Amino acid sequence: FPTEAAERLRKWVERGGGLLLTHDACGYRQCPSLFGALWRATGHSRGRTVEVARPHPLTQGIDAAVPFEHSYYDHLQLDVRPPAVAVVVCEPEGTPVVAAAKVGKGRVVGCGLALGLAPDDEDVEPGPAEAALVRNAVRWLAAR
Repeated sequence: FPTEAAERLRKWVERGGGLLLTHDACGYRQCPSLFGALWRATGHSRGRTVEVARPHPLTQGIDAAVPFEHSYYDHLQLDVRPPAVAVVVCEPEGTPVVAAAKVGKGRVVGCGLALGLAPDDEDVEPGPAEAALVRNAVRWLAAR
C-alpha cells in the first residue's frame, strides 16, 4: 500500500469523504493504519460471534440483545482511542471490532469483519446483521 495513496485517502476523508475500511485495511499485516490516531488493529480472533456495543446509526435494525455470527473465519480486534471513536460492534467480552469516527469534515469506519467473504475466501451473501451493518455504514458515511 503506497504511502502516497494512504495520504490521499486521509486527506479525502478530512475534506468530507466517507471511507469504510474492512479487515486488513484497518491497519493489519501489510496494510498501514490510515487512521492510527483513532484505532489500530491489534490482533485477530477466530471467534465468529460479535454483538452490538452501543446504539449508533451503523447498528440500526440489528437486535442489540442478540449476538450474531459473521461469515468469515476470523475478525480483527481494534484498539480504539476514545473519546473521538464510537465502538459500535464488539466481541462478547467487549473487545472492539467495528468503530466509527468523524475526521475533519468526513467520516470513517474501521470494520474488523471481512464482509461478504466465506471462511474459504469465496464470496458469500452477508447474513442479515452483516448486511444491515454494510447498508447502514454506507448511509452514515454518505450523510452530512
